[in-house]
Amino acid sequence: MTFEPANILTVAKAAKASVQNNFFIMVCVLIVDDLLATGGTVNAVAKLVEKNGGEITAMEFLIELTELGGRDVNKNYYINTLVQYDI
Repeated sequence: MTFEPANILTVAKAAKASVQNNFFIMVCVLIVDDLLATGGTVNAVAKLVEKNGGEITAMEFLIELTELGGRDVNKNYYINTLVQYDI
């Protein structure tokens, strides 16, 4: 699955549909992206998934720009990065 709004909405709708059909299926979501900078976009994605019944398992990034504070914005989630840069 690629990191595109259409795919995110598909996961969110599946989670919501399971609740509406009187049974609950926990949809665990791993968010994967190339860059963590300010953290605003990934935070919005996480809130959208949670609003529709999903649970964020973790957030994985290739690169983190540490001085922009993206990790602080998303401090309630497990975040893993491969490379960290101080800019």
